[in-house]
Amino acid sequence: MLFQRILFPTDFSDISKKAADYVLRLKDAGAQEVIILHVIDMGAMLAPASPAFFGAVGTTPALTQDAIDEWRESATEESGRLADRFEEAGLSARATVEMGDPADVVLRTATAEDVSLIVLGATGKGHLAELVLGSVSDEVIRKSHRPVLVVKPDGV
Repeated sequence: MLFQRILFPTDFSDISKKAADYVLRLKDAGAQEVIILHVIDMGAMLAPASPAFFGAVGTTPALTQDAIDEWRESATEESGRLADRFEEAGLSARATVEMGDPADVVLRTATAEDVSLIVLGATGKGHLAELVLGSVSDEVIRKSHRPVLVVKPDGV
């Protein structure tokens, strides 16, 4: 079976929901297990600070530990709902929430879990080199040793 174990990184956006539909369709192609991964990007949680000592610009945490804990709890609940949806369709599913750089965590998880396919949505946001796909999907495609199915928004 070509795509038995699928890694499904999600940020719970509309394009991720569209990518989840593709995962469900892969059941007919032999998919048996889905690993749902949400990555809390600590880099995105740092906001520019006012000029620091000697006029240098620093960063300060944009969120408190309580807010991070709430984010993790919310992501865990949403990932669980996705796992239930996949299981109702006959797929084995488990969900995990990690912290770190999203592309790095996706690539590390793909290797550790020995997945046969990564399915992810591409936001189409970012700089010119990442305009079509999005920075995370672009990096995963470039660095992955596993097949990657990228689901793009309509019109991109």
